[in-house]
Amino acid sequence: MDIIKALEHELYINCKSNKKNTFSLFKLIEKNISPSICYELLNCRLAITKKIDPTTEKLNIAGCIKSPAYKQSLTHEVPDWPKEYHLLEKIIHRDFLNIAQFWCEFEIYKIKSKYPENEDNKHKKLPLLEEAYHSKIVEDIQSSQELYYTLHHTQPMSLSDAVLLMNLSTLIADKGWYEMLESLTISSTGRHFILLEKTSEPICTIVGSARIQLWNERHNWLSFSPFFTNEGWQPCIPDSIKNSPIHAKIFKTSCIPKLDSIHSFEKYFDETILKKNHICEVIRLSVSGTVQECIFYLFLTQKHLIRELDAMGFYMAYVIIEQPWLMNFYQELELDCYFSISYKNLNDTERNTYKGFWIIPNLKTELNNTSFKNYKKIVIQNKKKSNYRNL
Repeated sequence: MDIIKALEHELYINCKSNKKNTFSLFKLIEKNISPSICYELLNCRLAITKKIDPTTEKLNIAGCIKSPAYKQSLTHEVPDWPKEYHLLEKIIHRDFLNIAQFWCEFEIYKIKSKYPENEDNKHKKLPLLEEAYHSKIVEDIQSSQELYYTLHHTQPMSLSDAVLLMNLSTLIADKGWYEMLESLTISSTGRHFILLEKTSEPICTIVGSARIQLWNERHNWLSFSPFFTNEGWQPCIPDSIKNSPIHAKIFKTSCIPKLDSIHSFEKYFDETILKKNHICEVIRLSVSGTVQECIFYLFLTQKHLIRELDAMGFYMAYVIIEQPWLMNFYQELELDCYFSISYKNLNDTERNTYKGFWIIPNLKTELNNTSFKNYKKIVIQNKKKSNYRNL
């Protein structure tokens, strides 16, 4: 098949938007020209954007794409690109909002096309009752042989594909975390928590998931990656951590130096932390469903996840949070359950994203004593008086 002729036919003769045709052509280009074409197209435009306006360096990808400089970058010819790239980019901008959105939808298409749907399959209604769900931690989801349903497709699929589809559909498509597109294997491999419906049927539905990374894997931690440790992150380390009883359980020394930057705190943390095998990072926590269902599943996923982490012997978990519901809830808890250490406005939302950590035994106690009804009440009451910036 002549790929250039096929692209020209799609662009100049078909004219009308046809995403399925675009995806099929793109698969051919991936196979025959470059398996990293999405990365190349997007990062080339982002590089041009940052040359046009250096201030976009501090933005995340979603923020960059919304900038005037990005729109200007699309008018710049890229002489090194093969003709296929130029034609494909024109088709992408005809059918999609931007290259990042196309990349996300293409990855979703590739998963769903492995499990063709039929007209008889429909999503069943799941109850919003705590007792209707259970959870487990799977050490390596890629090696799991079990099949699962998700709320994003009517056909069952492998656990690895199910978690990846959830992350693509929620964290990337809905939330705009396009940075994740460059590291999708984090979603499809490794140790993951999953929240499942209780059912007597052979295949159950996943409604929540999260990846768990150990201290000896911290070279891959999101919390310590360049994007989450640059100077744009403002420290907000609370004085209460110095006087908290948890301090003696976490650090080797009782004397905390002045921690006036996120770098000084993380250096101190790394050098003085006790029992590093009791510390983990939780990332890519995602839930599926309608707005109301997601509020419930976010609460229940956290409740079950904390129990599972406590059972594994973890005391502290690094987390990155932009969910106002969670931040408002933490503020009202009596025990020291969560500490923020830094925050940043990522420019594609009207609220800040926070880096911090859970104190797992304390949070487990609080969550075990909290019903979903009380959780909603606490969050709504605290939202009116929240001290968190721009929630």
